[in-house]
Amino acid sequence: MLVGYGRALMADRIGLRDIPEERAVLVDGRDLAPPEAEYLRTVDVVNGRSSP
Repeated sequence: MLVGYGRALMADRIGLRDIPEERAVLVDGRDLAPPEAEYLRTVDVVNGRSSP
């Protein structure tokens, strides 16, 4: 949501502003569903997983 996707779900409601994809890092939050993993391969968000 911080890079502008799904904005209406929460970001606008609490006043968050977008940041550039290349400045976003996804850090080992949980296992990704296959569509989420595929999506991350198509954007500039850094996937900072700590384990394979």
